[in-house]
Amino acid sequence: PASTPRGAAQQPRRRLRCRPGSVGGSGSGGGAGRVIADLATPAPATAPAPARDAAAAVSPAPPSENATEVVRRAVEFARDPQGAKVLQALLRGRSAEDDDDGDLRGRAVAALIPEVSALAGDPLGSAVVVALLEAGSAAERRQVAQRLQGDVLKLSKKMHGCRVVQKAFQVSPPDVQLQLAEGLRRGVVDCVKSMHGNHVIQKCIEQMPPDAISFIVEAMEERAEAMSAHVYGCRVVQRLLEHCAPGQLERLVDRILSAVLKLSLDTYGNYVIRHVLDNGRQPEHKQRILAVVRENLLQLGRDRCASNVVEKCIVAASVGEHAPQLAEEKRLLMHALLGNAADGHHCDGADPGRARQPPCVALMEDRFGRYVLLSAIKHGRPDDRLLLWRRLSHSSPAGGPSSSPKSGVAGGGRGGPGAAVLAALQREFGALAAAADRATPAAA
Repeated sequence: PASTPRGAAQQPRRRLRCRPGSVGGSGSGGGAGRVIADLATPAPATAPAPARDAAAAVSPAPPSENATEVVRRAVEFARDPQGAKVLQALLRGRSAEDDDDGDLRGRAVAALIPEVSALAGDPLGSAVVVALLEAGSAAERRQVAQRLQGDVLKLSKKMHGCRVVQKAFQVSPPDVQLQLAEGLRRGVVDCVKSMHGNHVIQKCIEQMPPDAISFIVEAMEERAEAMSAHVYGCRVVQRLLEHCAPGQLERLVDRILSAVLKLSLDTYGNYVIRHVLDNGRQPEHKQRILAVVRENLLQLGRDRCASNVVEKCIVAASVGEHAPQLAEEKRLLMHALLGNAADGHHCDGADPGRARQPPCVALMEDRFGRYVLLSAIKHGRPDDRLLLWRRLSHSSPAGGPSSSPKSGVAGGGRGGPGAAVLAALQREFGALAAAADRATPAAA
């Protein structure tokens, strides 16, 4: 102040703080934040009994005035950060018996249900609708689902709306699920291609009976190869393989198997082929995959994506559900992996200049192919593993004499791609193979 002497001590200037919802503060509509702040403010210390009784006699306040305000403006409060939290707590935790001023929860539900479609797309309102679906009665859930039905396709492709639709499918009875699914029927492919909508389609497949999702199967059949190679479509195809009956997927799987080579090399398609090997219920489908892999072993085994398919083939033919029916396919695959006795410079009568490398040696030199060999070592028969050891330990890039793993045979030296392969074979067959080589050096 101008009247304050220069040398006099001045009082520190106080910073004014606005309450939430007041001028200069945050909140929704100016009053939402203020009411929520009042709800969150701790009650003052209890006054002495005589003073408390006197105050109560003079001005008795309604016990739930702020809570009643929340209910009266439920739709507005559902879009407010603090208001949404209060409404979720009310929907999940409070019942009519707990209310001091009537059925607050029932009135909040009655106010929210007509607006659930609009709230479902809101970042905060969607959480309130999810709370209503989780904690609501069967009748309330049915009303919410019916309100969502007209906008289910639009909401499914939104970040927050898709969560509400997924929850609706999860908690609704079958007849309500059918009503919701009807809204998706005309846009299945669009939903599958959406980063949010694909989760809704997956939830449909997981929650609904197989015969109720035939419209999804039909939409995917027409684009089986393209959907299997799509970043989101491959997820939907995998869910169908998990939950649908074999007869229902006959056309879809047949179209996928007609493109095994292309899909195995694809960043996303390889997951679908591996899923058929894991979850396929017909051994004939797995036999077709193993046949394609065997015919293209080196190309697939040295590819970043397809090498995973080759590994899965070995596992499925060894310990999978249909391993007995795939025994012959496994034998042929291991034969292709090891090569014929005439392959390689180490065999008697072979022309060193024209000798071919066994496929196992070529795979050991590759950073992806070595994982195929490690899978073959883990799941192969003992005689196949011993023959693999001899193929690798008697091979060298230059076609020279036999070398040891420590000398870097076929890229298998310390730090080379094949080091782990040779180390695994060394642990199992090193001593045995060394004794056999001393007795019969030219054995193949």
